[in-house]
Amino acid sequence: LLESTEIYANTLKLLRDGHPVFGLPPASDPSVILALDQARVVWNAVEPLARQALDGNTDPAILENLSYLEPSLLSASQAVVTALTDQLGDDVSEDADLARALDMAGRQRMLSQAVVKEACLISRANVSEFAVPPHVRALNNRLDLFELETTFLRVGDEELQIAPPPNLAAEEAIDRVLTAWQDMRALLDPAIEGESMGIDELDDLAVAYGELLPQLEDVVAEYVSARARPPQP
Repeated sequence: LLESTEIYANTLKLLRDGHPVFGLPPASDPSVILALDQARVVWNAVEPLARQALDGNTDPAILENLSYLEPSLLSASQAVVTALTDQLGDDVSEDADLARALDMAGRQRMLSQAVVKEACLISRANVSEFAVPPHVRALNNRLDLFELETTFLRVGDEELQIAPPPNLAAEEAIDRVLTAWQDMRALLDPAIEGESMGIDELDDLAVAYGELLPQLEDVVAEYVSARARPPQP
């Protein structure tokens, strides 16, 4: 949680202000600036709650408020991804299918984080005295969406205008995600049934998620690379 909190806050700042060492210019596109500022507003409400949780505060109200704010943070983060994707090039009309796939690949990271969050909330429900069923529904909805979108990324979808993997490296990266995802998903069975996961099970979930996240990052990197340097005819 500490690492994720610091990475998210620093990423918003870097994207907004730029960083010369990383070769990252300050945001200048109005849609990007607006998306980043809106994400910052939501994050300013989330961060103090996350810090309290890091300090060991187990007040059920903190978890409830974090759960309430999470969809807004997810939507705001996705809006940032979309705005940045649209800014990658002026020739979006020529590779719109690939842009949609890149957008979807970015969303996979956030969906995976939401899956883990719901599993943790379900495991704390009895202690924190909040209702389990809404979180079970949210968990299952996000599991279904993650798997559906991973299928779209792996094979493409002509009707939805989502490009298939642009090259072998992207294809192999998605296959690695599928492997890591199956390992992690198998650990979620208790939460899917609305049952608490024990400490050892949550530890295993954390390890599995730690293995999944870099694979998701690799997929995004492959799509960004493909969009920046499209194959020559």
